[in-house]
Amino acid sequence: MMNLKPYNSEFIKRCWFGLLMVFLFSGPLALFGQESKVVVTLLTGDPIQGELTALSDQSVEVKIGDEVKTILRTNVLTIKLAGQEETIDATTPKTMVTFIDGTHIKADQISYDGTTLTVQSTLLGELSGKGSLLKNVRYAEGESTTLEKWSDILARESKQDLLVINKEDSIDFVEGVISKLDEKAVYFLLDGEEIPVGLSKVFGIVLSRKVSPRKPVGVVQMTNKDRLPLASVRYVEGQLVAKTDSGLNITTTLSAVDLIDFRQGRLVYLSELEPRTYEYTPFFDEEWKMRRDQNFDGSLIRVGNQSFTRGLCIHSKTLVRYRLAGEYRRFQAVMGIDELVGNKGHTRVVIKADDQILFEGDVRGADDPVDLDFEIANKRDLEILVDFGADLSVADHLALGNARLVK
Repeated sequence: MMNLKPYNSEFIKRCWFGLLMVFLFSGPLALFGQESKVVVTLLTGDPIQGELTALSDQSVEVKIGDEVKTILRTNVLTIKLAGQEETIDATTPKTMVTFIDGTHIKADQISYDGTTLTVQSTLLGELSGKGSLLKNVRYAEGESTTLEKWSDILARESKQDLLVINKEDSIDFVEGVISKLDEKAVYFLLDGEEIPVGLSKVFGIVLSRKVSPRKPVGVVQMTNKDRLPLASVRYVEGQLVAKTDSGLNITTTLSAVDLIDFRQGRLVYLSELEPRTYEYTPFFDEEWKMRRDQNFDGSLIRVGNQSFTRGLCIHSKTLVRYRLAGEYRRFQAVMGIDELVGNKGHTRVVIKADDQILFEGDVRGADDPVDLDFEIANKRDLEILVDFGADLSVADHLALGNARLVK
């Protein structure tokens, strides 16, 4: 029988110490590094992947391996946090607060006394500002038809505040003055009398506000889709510190952030737009719906050894149209068959702006990528047809990397 000596206390201490070091350096610290992993998209469309170490008005610093790369912020379009997932919770607040600068915040609670506004947010904590910054509040989610009517009410020109009330299957509004809000009611001045209206009866409120055009330096989009137009933003020592265009001071961690956008309206990706028309005609019984910002395997779009965090992956036969409305100068993309299918795939592609053909030709898996860059000034619509090629619909995964419209 083997003679086993009992472990002495010093040996046990060393083991526990070793396990603690493993936990510290592979657990929380690794998570901290993972939290700051980003994809920085440059003005050229090129992506840079690494760890965000600093952000200021002048520059963005990204650590790539052992090297820290400094990029002029004017050359940065977006900073996308890697691996972020949308915050979805059954207890997610339904109240949406909108400020005059376009800030949208999902609120747990809101109070307004006519002078001061206070918003309680799960992600952002307590935010306070001038009451004059408040534009509207929506207390309920509503069905699609109700939301359409809400949009119509928001578009109205009114010299008075609007109290939007719930009806059986719809909503309606009353004009007057919103004097204050709290966790129980909206206080509404009508004919000189202040009437408390319980929140269960209120769909929303719209305040009569004059909104001056603004041009924020950028926009932060949170993981719960909160949207914060920025007057300034910096990242230092693990904290994102920002000031919204309406003057709210924000301090948060990158784990709550999905995207920092510095485009300032200079361009928009097709994957961000809802098509005006989308028609898919399968060759067999399979269904390959168009993918946004990923290929048909759910991975990054890859064309010609290049990876793209933005773009479209379209299977034959698909026709898609986007409304341009004369707002853009150029359409740009890198086109090819996604590398997911290797050298397979053969599509016939026609791209038009109104009646002008920008591109018409065959795109095969064995072909080199095609750089698209077309003038589209004063055009109303962009149309992309991905038709069947010589191989029926086998592996027809057409990719448009960085497909974008430039103003």
